[in-house]
Amino acid sequence: MFLFSHSPAHCAAGKGHTKLLSDLEGAGANLWLKCKKGQLPVHEAFSRNKTGSQIMSDIPLLYDEG
Repeated sequence: MFLFSHSPAHCAAGKGHTKLLSDLEGAGANLWLKCKKGQLPVHEAFSRNKTGSQIMSDIPLLYDEG
């Protein structure tokens, strides 16, 4: 499996762009893709973004697969 340093979803989550995350998912992006550090986009949201609770409120919509 090829691991990215960061996917577009990781970048969007890290910057708090929930609308972009939703758009990426709608376009078929894999929100379960792990980066080289083994982190999901939601991990980026908490490690880089002060509005992690905002991302958390959208997780049921974005991560409904698991």
